[in-house]
Amino acid sequence: KLLGVEKCFDNPIIDVRAAKFHTKHSVQCYQKAMEIAKNGDPSSCYIVDDSWSNIKTAKKVGWKTALIGHKSRDGKDAREYMSDFADHIIADLQELPKVWPELYETERKSPPNGIRRRKSSKSKRRKAD
Repeated sequence: KLLGVEKCFDNPIIDVRAAKFHTKHSVQCYQKAMEIAKNGDPSSCYIVDDSWSNIKTAKKVGWKTALIGHKSRDGKDAREYMSDFADHIIADLQELPKVWPELYETERKSPPNGIRRRKSSKSKRRKAD
């Protein structure tokens, strides 16, 4: 709610409370998230995270994964250690349209599970008198 993205999704935003306090380190968290979203297909689920552990677990469940950050907290190179788990290793969120263009296609008839596109509204500028 604080980020203002709640209206962009048909399904609820799933946090640790909704996942019955299973953290993203556990397979049960991702299974509970799919249950809440009424989505039995893990290959249509996406996660973007900076935690190597969370990415590994999501990949184990079958989700599409993007790791943010090229280095671990202790300085290890993500490309060397995480290539088997992260589908994409990105520097920041601005790279998402490049790695998952299907989430950003404007002509797509129905967005991926639970994501709703907002119609763009051009705001009119008020001219000062």
